[in-house]
Amino acid sequence: MPHIGPCRRPQLLPALALVAGLAAAGLSGCGRAPDAPGSAAPPAAPAPRPPETGTPGGKAGGESLRWEEVPESQLPEAVRRFVEEKQRQGGTLAHTEGEHTYLAVLAGEQPSGGYAVEILWVTAYPDRLDVVYTLRGPGPDQVTTAVLTYPAKVIRIPRTALPAQFVEATADPESPGSG
Repeated sequence: MPHIGPCRRPQLLPALALVAGLAAAGLSGCGRAPDAPGSAAPPAAPAPRPPETGTPGGKAGGESLRWEEVPESQLPEAVRRFVEEKQRQGGTLAHTEGEHTYLAVLAGEQPSGGYAVEILWVTAYPDRLDVVYTLRGPGPDQVTTAVLTYPAKVIRIPRTALPAQFVEATADPESPGSG
């Protein structure tokens, strides 16, 4: 049987070396640890901290409190009623029930989507709580819904008897609070 042309065998060694190299680079993240800055997955944002010297209009010496946002399904009945009754005009509420104190900020009726209430920080002083918040509006180029909205945020902290003072931040503070 005649042989026509040179016999060509696939060159497996270079192909295997290429595959092994690509697999090693993928598994190692190209030499970076998975959580290293600049890795493919963005690192989790650090928890913002309140200013060490107090809050706007407050005095030094307050204690930053950790808080958590409360889903509507977990609101106590009194807080749920307040939100329903005051959503159009807006308002604030501090309500203690069980092991928690619930703090609510309602921004009232807004002309479109794109608005959000943001709690910046909660600071406890010997005589009060400062709840510092802001209302974020849509960006100048942000596409929004053409519908009235009622932005609100309800958070809870460990139970306290301190009266709450709600303070609207008029500008972005350099050291926002924790959530």
